[in-house]
Amino acid sequence: MNKLDFKEIYSEFKISVERISFYFEKNKEKQNELNQDIWIRVWKSLENFNNECSLKTWIYRVAHNTAINHVIKDKKNKSLMPLEDVFVSTENLEQNLENKQSIDLLNEIIFTLKPLDKELVILYLEGNTQEEIEVITGLSKSNISTKISRLKNILKKIMQKKESSNE
Repeated sequence: MNKLDFKEIYSEFKISVERISFYFEKNKEKQNELNQDIWIRVWKSLENFNNECSLKTWIYRVAHNTAINHVIKDKKNKSLMPLEDVFVSTENLEQNLENKQSIDLLNEIIFTLKPLDKELVILYLEGNTQEEIEVITGLSKSNISTKISRLKNILKKIMQKKESSNE
């Protein structure tokens, strides 16, 4: 891969990688560091990209693995960006989440999830297909389907419980 190709890849996936960085790290300086780390890993591993999956899926895999490692290494990080800041251009999210309070509550709940569950929810919210999530995470399609269904039910129950206790 030459530098021109990398520039094209960077232009095409810049916003997606920034969303991942913003979601995993609230501190702006650390967001920038995570974003740079992701692009360094993409650059270094471009020669290993062998078209076994789409470029989009491969970029997401590198980005999510780097972000997960960042969270594990920096256990002091206890805050996330609100979902509306991360997914501003996602119309479905705006339609499904009625107000800022629901977004804040969902954000709070997602933060408490285990890293793999958090990753699955984020990939799902980003609109990745089951096949893309399979390649990114290494989980089987049936495992992904089961876990996402379970996570959606858990999130729904927790949100309903918390919303009813706030009324």
